[in-house]
Amino acid sequence: MTKLGLVTNPRSQYNSRHGTAAVERVVNGAPDILHATLTDMKRLPEVLRGFAAEGVDILAVNGGDGTVQGVLTEVLEGRPFSRMPPLAILPGGMTNTIADNFGLRGSPAQALSQLMAVLRRDPDGLHYIERPILRVENGATRRPQRGMLFGTAGIVRAIDVCRDEAHGRGLKSDWANGATLMGLLADWLFLGGRSEVFRGDEMAISLDGEPAEHGSKVVVLATTVDRMFLRSRPFWNTDAGPVKFTSIAHPPKNLLRRVGKILYGGPHRTFPEVTYQSRGARRVVLEMSCPYMVDGQVHEPEKGEAVYITAEEQVSFIQIDDPKTKRAAS
Repeated sequence: MTKLGLVTNPRSQYNSRHGTAAVERVVNGAPDILHATLTDMKRLPEVLRGFAAEGVDILAVNGGDGTVQGVLTEVLEGRPFSRMPPLAILPGGMTNTIADNFGLRGSPAQALSQLMAVLRRDPDGLHYIERPILRVENGATRRPQRGMLFGTAGIVRAIDVCRDEAHGRGLKSDWANGATLMGLLADWLFLGGRSEVFRGDEMAISLDGEPAEHGSKVVVLATTVDRMFLRSRPFWNTDAGPVKFTSIAHPPKNLLRRVGKILYGGPHRTFPEVTYQSRGARRVVLEMSCPYMVDGQVHEPEKGEAVYITAEEQVSFIQIDDPKTKRAAS
């Protein structure tokens, strides 16, 4: 029987609202699950070393993007496993961008039950998706962070608005993201973009060793996911490398007219490159003083140190094949 190690963050948004009793009932009925509930994520290295010593084959994470980011950082920087196990992501957070791309469906308890049922009945029913993982470095004394979504400039401020206003009203996931986006676009339409979110940040950006471009940016993001909030794909022309990198200069000219195409256009959409740039890269270097986030976790940049973004390693994520899809294919 496949041995599964499960990390639960009871403080992630979904788990803190709904509790973890349903997940614990699934665990109690499955003696082949090793379960660690972490109220203090500082215990994560110790827990993962224990899972490795017990021969865990699959590592499941019950939490939001920040919890997954912490696990990715620990398994790829701390290296507790001699061989990296595949990850099964249970959507236990508020936004769950990573789970939406690579996770299991339903509530955390439903997702875990479905995973265990497949493991017992037909392990071949599991589908493995390989995806590159960002490595974000900032200063020699700081531990590199791993994750799947990096953002800075207005991205960080928009996250603050979403948490303070949308999440504060009880909205979650796509509802919160949608309400935040509509509010910001309304501000741009009626108030001329005077929201603090649309303020530009000066920075220098270099892609794959090219000369640095200096300027003011309102949006900067780098990702390895296929889709972001509201299933948007704000990246294009990304064939040149695993890091999908997009930047929007300040002021964002004709933003309202172009926002639909920015979020949902095709892979080779075109815009005025002076303002809207997107491409694939192997190495991104940012020199800036504004905060940045990795999977929703915000960091202040080390003074005088550039931020380096690469994605040279891949991780396997587990999905469960849909029986309806299988029947249709046959």
